[in-house]
Amino acid sequence: MNQSQLSPDLKRLRLSGILDTLEVRSQQAIVEQWSYAEFLTRLVQDEVERRAQKQLTTRLRRGNIASTKTLETFDFAFNPTINRQQVFDLATCAYLRQHRNVLICGQTGVGKTHLAHALAHEAARQGFDVLCVRPTSYCAISPPVVPMVRPRNACRGICVPICW
Repeated sequence: MNQSQLSPDLKRLRLSGILDTLEVRSQQAIVEQWSYAEFLTRLVQDEVERRAQKQLTTRLRRGNIASTKTLETFDFAFNPTINRQQVFDLATCAYLRQHRNVLICGQTGVGKTHLAHALAHEAARQGFDVLCVRPTSYCAISPPVVPMVRPRNACRGICVPICW
């Protein structure tokens, strides 16, 4: 069975990660003399990676998370008063597993929003569904005060409020 015969079946089974890398992996298997099991393992790993990346992309899009605001792009030198170790401790998302809140306070322009988006981004990487809401859309009646980063499942009541 060649790739053109296999393609419709892979599409029907929704295994496009395997379909996308099949040709490259076939060539690698021939050159590096992989066993059948190793070849199949690599194809399945490609599919798992593709699905994980797609889930992350979906979580970020649904959560309204700025994809450029991550911990990797956060400039700790810009605001040296931020406790780097505490931020990285928060990035473990232990507070979400413990159903606890995090309050990020500071003056305008010190990096609160970037930090909140970065923590939400990290939570999404770890499998949490999060939602970032701007204060203007969250507080329609009163003046904007507290944007929230919270799991999509509002019943759990976990949030990361940001004080302006």
